[in-house]
Amino acid sequence: MRGGGAIASSFEAACTTLIDWGINISQKRIERLAYKFGQIGINLRQSKIESIKNNNLKPGNTFQGQRVVIAVDGESSQRCRLPSR
Repeated sequence: MRGGGAIASSFEAACTTLIDWGINISQKRIERLAYKFGQIGINLRQSKIESIKNNNLKPGNTFQGQRVVIAVDGESSQRCRLPSR
């Protein structure tokens, strides 16, 4: 098993992978969990943005001594082909 990061590129692939690992979970439940955790992240981000706007974000070493992972989902990114010169 790899540490961190996305292992499956779709809910169907995630379901297959988890079943292979002996975790019996439906694709629908995986979707619900993914969207729920996504919403929690969005809410947390919005809360931090509001704190910054209101000058209420306290400085500190929140991540000191911790490993921080930032992931970007490129699923919705668009590609644009430009004509060659």
